[in-house]
Amino acid sequence: MEGDLAKRRSQRLALEASQVVGAWSWDIDKDRILLDRSLAALFLRDIDPPQLGISLFHFLSLIHRDDRERIRSSVSKSLANGSVFEEVYRVPTDNNETVWVRSKGQCHFAQEDTPAQMIGFTVEAIPGSSSIHASIVDRLVDARTLSIAADETLLTKLIEAVLLEAGERLATTMKDAQVNATERD
Repeated sequence: MEGDLAKRRSQRLALEASQVVGAWSWDIDKDRILLDRSLAALFLRDIDPPQLGISLFHFLSLIHRDDRERIRSSVSKSLANGSVFEEVYRVPTDNNETVWVRSKGQCHFAQEDTPAQMIGFTVEAIPGSSSIHASIVDRLVDARTLSIAADETLLTKLIEAVLLEAGERLATTMKDAQVNATERD
């Protein structure tokens, strides 16, 4: 129980530090994707209340049509072999603009080795921006999870401090890339 609380806290800190648009959870058996408030604002502008969740089919219909098949295929691959789902894709907005996002999630399996749930987060992505900081944040989140499992309190605190710094650098990199992209337009 305490480990779950610490894990959720670490995920929250990592998400806050890395310019996260939001977190999501997919109950695979029920085919219900639940989005937090900020993701719901991006994806579910016309659905009230968003707490009810949406199906994978509905979710795919909300992303850019040219990205749908690639995302569907990546989700299927993750379900089949337990690999991490990680993709960059576009989300059309109501005002005919496009938001680029990067989603990462992990499939969790039931006791019978059948996919039960996928949990992840989505960050704003700028095409062509450096992904090195995003990769560092991803690896630090994984390292923190391992340090918690090993009951290494001091190591966990050190990783959290580095994670916050890496998240700030990721945010700065993304903001700079966005400013540069805007100046080019």
